[in-house]
Amino acid sequence: MDIGFNQVITNAYLLKRHYGDLVREVGVHKLLNWDKPIMTDSGAYQLLMYGKVEVSPDEILKYEIDIGTDIGVILDIPTVG
Repeated sequence: MDIGFNQVITNAYLLKRHYGDLVREVGVHKLLNWDKPIMTDSGAYQLLMYGKVEVSPDEILKYEIDIGTDIGVILDIPTVG
């Protein structure tokens, strides 16, 4: 598929929440039908929007590794100063 980009970004937290082990089984590249670099965000934005995410930083990091992401972003928990 040629969409004019060299990389795509998707959300690991939402993949885990909606597709779970399916993405672990097939990998994110096959799921998205994309053979170029894939970056996965951790889901911290959902934390800001909804007040919580049902995953720990260690869990999402392991998930990003398991699904074969090329560039993973840690689950950074924002704090108020």
